[in-house]
Amino acid sequence: MIVERPEPPVVGKVTHHSIELEWSHVKDRLAPSKRFRFTIQESDLTRRDWSTVYSGYGTYTTIENLEPSTEYNYRLCIINAENERSEFSQAVVIRTTSEFLFFIFFVGRLNIFILKIISIK
Repeated sequence: MIVERPEPPVVGKVTHHSIELEWSHVKDRLAPSKRFRFTIQESDLTRRDWSTVYSGYGTYTTIENLEPSTEYNYRLCIINAENERSEFSQAVVIRTTSEFLFFIFFVGRLNIFILKIISIK
C-alpha cells in the first residue's frame, strides 16, 4: 500500500521558545486497521537542511528550546507498517514570538490577578 502525501501539520500555541504541532486530521484518511508512524522535520533560515524533531505514533508534539522571533519550517511524513514512506507534506512556516511581548503578556496577566485579589478583600 502506497502512503499518499499528507497535509501539513496544524499549528497550535506559539511562544517565544516553543511551537505546538498537531496532525490528527491526517489519521482520518489512513486505514484504521493499520499502524502508522509519523516524522516531523524542521528547518530554519540559518540551515538549509532538514532535521527530524519528532518520530513516533502520536499525533502532536511540542518543539521547545527555539529562538525568539525566528521563522521555522515544519513538514510531515507518514511511514506505514511495511516501512513505506509518503512524500513529505508542504512545509508550514511559523515565527516564534518575541520575548518582550511574552513578558508584557505575563506581567499584564499577573497585574490583573493581583488587582482581582485586592478588589475581593
